[in-house]
Amino acid sequence: MDGLSIALQRGGPLLLAAALALSFAAAVWSYRRTLPPLPPRTRRALTALRFASFAVLSLLLLDPLVTIERTETVRPNVAILVDRSASMGIVDRPTAGEEGQGAGVDTTRAMVAEALLAGGANGIEEKLGKRYDVVRERFAASLATSVDSGSADATDLARGLEGTIEKNWERGVDAILLLSDGIANAGRDPVRAAEEIGVPVFPVPIGDPTPRRDLAVEQVLANPLVYVKSRVNVEVTVSGKGFDGEEVPVYLKEGGVLVAESRVRFEGKRDTEVLSLAFNVSEPGVRRYTVEVPERKGEIVAEHNRVLFTVEVVKEKIEILVFAERPSWDLAFLRRTLERDPNVHARLFVQGRDGKPTAIASPPEGTFPYSEGDLARVDLVLLVGVPSVAEREWGSALQSYVQGRGGALLFFAEGPIPPLPAAIGEILPVVPEGRRGAYEQGSFAPRLTEEGKRHPMLRLGGIVPTVEEAWKEIPPLVGWNRIGPLRPGSSLLASHPEAEIGGREGAVIAFRATGKGRVLLVDGGGIWRWGFRERGDVETGTLYDRFWSNAVRWLVAREGFRNVTVKPDAMTYDRGEPVTFRGFVLDGALAPVADARVEVTLTGPGGDDRRFQVEPDPADPGAYARTLGPLPPGDYTYAAAALRGEAPLGEDSGEFTVSDFSAEFLETERNDALLAAVARASGGKVVPLEEVRGWEGDLGLASRAKTVRAEREIWNHIAFFLLLVALFSAEWTIRKRAGLS
Repeated sequence: MDGLSIALQRGGPLLLAAALALSFAAAVWSYRRTLPPLPPRTRRALTALRFASFAVLSLLLLDPLVTIERTETVRPNVAILVDRSASMGIVDRPTAGEEGQGAGVDTTRAMVAEALLAGGANGIEEKLGKRYDVVRERFAASLATSVDSGSADATDLARGLEGTIEKNWERGVDAILLLSDGIANAGRDPVRAAEEIGVPVFPVPIGDPTPRRDLAVEQVLANPLVYVKSRVNVEVTVSGKGFDGEEVPVYLKEGGVLVAESRVRFEGKRDTEVLSLAFNVSEPGVRRYTVEVPERKGEIVAEHNRVLFTVEVVKEKIEILVFAERPSWDLAFLRRTLERDPNVHARLFVQGRDGKPTAIASPPEGTFPYSEGDLARVDLVLLVGVPSVAEREWGSALQSYVQGRGGALLFFAEGPIPPLPAAIGEILPVVPEGRRGAYEQGSFAPRLTEEGKRHPMLRLGGIVPTVEEAWKEIPPLVGWNRIGPLRPGSSLLASHPEAEIGGREGAVIAFRATGKGRVLLVDGGGIWRWGFRERGDVETGTLYDRFWSNAVRWLVAREGFRNVTVKPDAMTYDRGEPVTFRGFVLDGALAPVADARVEVTLTGPGGDDRRFQVEPDPADPGAYARTLGPLPPGDYTYAAAALRGEAPLGEDSGEFTVSDFSAEFLETERNDALLAAVARASGGKVVPLEEVRGWEGDLGLASRAKTVRAEREIWNHIAFFLLLVALFSAEWTIRKRAGLS
């Protein structure tokens, strides 16, 4: 015992001294006068017993805490961290230090590591155990207690090092002995992690450090969304080590059918070549393709000789007719946004000096669609202002296009407009009052209505968490046309914060369904300003693009807006990647539903079903997400259903693919440079494999002194109970013998 101390948890030494003084005074007063009188010796004995009892009770009432400290000499703690990623399943040529594995036997790197550990008296673990306290950990994509060789398709060395320290924080880790091939392809920089963990790392490199003869499809780049009757270009990166001067074929296949091929030749020191393949698509749907190079004799692994990728083929682009009354900044910014959208093909016309439509594009793309039949070839008419042509027959053709043929109209009043022609006024979501000079200048921020806050068209998303916050970030509008009151049956999404027409808020964004078609009104000047970067970190230019993109897609709605959407965040996953499903649920009034039960049935390549629920996101009402662990390679389909109680809200379905590609085999040679850098950054050193057999397990770690502290509350200890019983019993016995009651 190196030290012992007592502390009072209730009060301090002064209170204890006062309690003892009172105890003494009470004991003396108790036996000051007695009947019969006591001999001095008996009086002193009884007074002492009474004082001792009071003193012990006073001490226990102050809740004493006894602390005992002692210093111990403890052995250092060493963690053996073993790499169990897929690359440790590679079979190498025998190297120094691997003798004893057996001639003619394929020896994987994992087998070499296990032999080093399980070599009995000559094993690393046994040698280290003679000097240190040892614990063994395994890692691949993360730290685990047990991972079979070749089962993990990523190596996160940084997480392995950090996880070892975190898992053993209570006992402490003084050093890490790392058995690995140094292939790290996931997570953050392992050298930085080694520097930050604060303990030396001693890597034992395992595997062949020399490049082996090997082919690999390293990367495939293709547009994931293409259109029917288009030609798809695919850029392929192929690497070949040990193939100097050889020509290698590269095949592009769909379901085993060859659709394109090319050849690459590796010359000189260049071991990477980039080539292009192309093919045509004619039918819509999800199409799966494979780029592969045939396996050659002598290759170390063949898993990375093929890469699967997915292309979604959709119908033709959305055809938009843009017709503007005059050139303006709004027209310029709108044109830029539409041209950037790969799913949109826009033809732009502006009213010329002669009042006739003039094509903006050079050369012009076709003639202006004057008739209803010509208008039927477009999905959406975007009318900017009121061109004079709309006052004649074309206005009637536009009305018939919307109401009779189910066309879509977006009327954008970006500046002062003349009185509206009857044909156009009759289909708008507001009732035109027909007055000139109704344009009111003045800065204002549009106010979202309750319906606007939940409408999918106004969910700008991605940058800010809610609809309201996104709209707070956009610059104010600079003017507004007082066209007329909201038409009965129309929906008001955004209003002027101060103006009223007909007892209702003035419409800034409103829509209505009329006949077979839809009409959206956007009334406000200066919307083009949303295309600039504004305050903070919010890029309002992105919000601007999303607003118009949402508006176009909602109006056209080839597949309609779904109340329930559930999708994986990718169409193709590499082997070993987690799969994340994300969803959004709206009710019939387009309000986000935060308490739905979203059930997904996932069907794998073998036909087996897996059922799970997508969990709600508390930070985003209506949003749902669920991440699954890595799935086996193959094609998957899913069906999702959302319910509130037992009432169905909607359904969604889709498909995705998990490819057989793994980053573990892109680089197969042992990475000595990385292991050496990890050792240097942490203060350790590399232990070469050929030196391990004669190594005594000395890492140069000294034993350390450890202070052990034990604290004990004694108020409820049995010894004090027995002491009090003994004191009161002794006092009672003496009193009885002295004739006291």
